[in-house]
Amino acid sequence: MYFETSDHVKLFYTDTQKGNLTLICIPGIGGSHVLWDQVVDLLKEQYRVIVTDPRNQGLSQRTPKGETIERHAQDLEELLEYLKIDKAVGMGNSMGAATFVRLYK
Repeated sequence: MYFETSDHVKLFYTDTQKGNLTLICIPGIGGSHVLWDQVVDLLKEQYRVIVTDPRNQGLSQRTPKGETIERHAQDLEELLEYLKIDKAVGMGNSMGAATFVRLYK
């Protein structure tokens, strides 16, 4: 699925769409949603699992600018609002983890 950000960038994400607790997974720089496939397979029966491809990664749109942690955090915040998610557990490695830290500051 795709979501369009406020600056008109199309970001790819997957969503299992079921479960009471929502988990959001973000790969590190250069990674994609594929890196989380085994995690999704293990958790999808118990949790709603959403995996995103940050801008310029995976199946998300390439842009000439906007590759900052601040922009990634804003993208994530906009996606959560779009999906009407108030609470979620964040899982990320490298840049993915940094995105959550920036979002929750």
